[in-house]
Amino acid sequence: MRLSAKYNTTIAGQPTLAGLVLITNNLFSAAQLAQIGAVAPQVSPVPADQLLFPWTKDLDVKVAWPHKFGERFTIEPSVAFYNVFNFSNFNQPPSVMSPWLTSNTGSINSTHTTLQPGESSLESDLFRVGAGTGVFGLASPRVTEFALKITF
Repeated sequence: MRLSAKYNTTIAGQPTLAGLVLITNNLFSAAQLAQIGAVAPQVSPVPADQLLFPWTKDLDVKVAWPHKFGERFTIEPSVAFYNVFNFSNFNQPPSVMSPWLTSNTGSINSTHTTLQPGESSLESDLFRVGAGTGVFGLASPRVTEFALKITF
């Protein structure tokens, strides 16, 4: 908040570095640049109640055992663990859980109903990443995947 306010009072509305070159070469005046909007723009203030979206916390591990038979045939069993430490993640890119994208119902498969550290209301639960459809699981709760890959 303080950074955007400081920018608006010191830099916004002033000619940019490229604008200063134009002024120095007597091609434009500062007033002319301001009139055509060729100055540093104003930044909207940050809303006081904005929901912060932290970095995605996720740790995935996969272990595979390839077995080669001859020159062409390979069988590779594997097991993968996604989000091993079961971190809670909120509103993943590209804002897939935003309420305006899910018919104003919030997150699908939301899982907690109590306040978490740093939360001021349960509204932030609307943005918690859930298991979803099982197809798109970026930073969803812990998942284990068993696979068998056959290459020939």
